[in-house]
Amino acid sequence: MKKSLLGTKFFFKEEQQNFNENSLDYNPAHVFSLKKNQFNTRKPLVHGINILLTSLELYLKKNKIKSATIDCNFLKPVYLDKIVKFYKYKQNKNENFIEIKSDGAICAKIFISKVDKLIKNNTKEKNKYVYLKKKNELYKINPLNLIKKTFKIIFDKKKYTQNYPLIQKNFGDLFCKSMFAVSFFVGMVCPGKYAIFTNLKFEIKKNEKKKYLLFYVKNYDYRISLFKIFVSGFMSMNIKSFYKHV
Repeated sequence: MKKSLLGTKFFFKEEQQNFNENSLDYNPAHVFSLKKNQFNTRKPLVHGINILLTSLELYLKKNKIKSATIDCNFLKPVYLDKIVKFYKYKQNKNENFIEIKSDGAICAKIFISKVDKLIKNNTKEKNKYVYLKKKNELYKINPLNLIKKTFKIIFDKKKYTQNYPLIQKNFGDLFCKSMFAVSFFVGMVCPGKYAIFTNLKFEIKKNEKKKYLLFYVKNYDYRISLFKIFVSGFMSMNIKSFYKHV
């Protein structure tokens, strides 16, 4: 299996604050606090979506993605003020993957495949949505009460300051907005405060014009404390997040 270094990254406090402002994901795991978060630490963690976007940005410097399924697995926390290394592995002609390492540990793996591996939401929702307005505070609601409900986030018109030029060039501004919306929904709504984001799978397709995402909270596995969420609209996605209620 061929391995190559895509690049290294040092995530600074200022960049973290910038991502907080863009996504409005102020989950306790990503802010500076004297209290321990759901990861049992006071150290701020880099947002999973920021790890994903940074990986794709580095990948696009020497590689192309036209249409693909991206399967991102978050394995261990990436902390601020640490050197993070991004490696590309070529498995076969239909699949590559990116490995993200920090302090010698594998923190995430991102599989880029030409094969469709996505589970689609076949539920007929029509207009049964709850409209969510993004705000910089946690939604004070028990996420277990959100099962089988659908939430709509409409993209705003503001220009974001996070710097992903190659992603914006290849996938457009709405792609970044959809990623920020995912970070917000998982970190601030469902599961919210005690979320541990573990997997995001989505399709990259061009020419989609919808300027919103629909989040359908599919189910919750009480045995392992895991939420499954289906996303449609601008992009089709599958989300998995643990709910570590402490």
